Amino acid sequence: MAIKIPTSVTDPTPVAEKGWTATTAQGVLTFAGGPLAAKTRSTFEIKATMPKTPTTLTFPAIQTCLKGETAWIESSPAGKPEPDHPAPQVSVVK
Repeated sequence: MAIKIPTSVTDPTPVAEKGWTATTAQGVLTFAGGPLAAKTRSTFEIKATMPKTPTTLTFPAIQTCLKGETAWIESSPAGKPEPDHPAPQVSVVK
């Protein structure tokens, strides 16, 4: 899993799960390990300093599997149906 960190997020630090590794380079956090079964859910935790003003941040991600990859990079415009592979978003509130 590779996750692009928005430039307004500072000090991003990946938290690796047991059996996984995590690295940071050029604004991308990469988690490697597994493999996980196709229907198994997992959590990829990132500790970071968020912007002080309320905003919605988008974290495009590429999920790599044994048989290909899925790009979770599509935008989710307000009032429109959610795309098949939306980029994860975080709402920063005051």
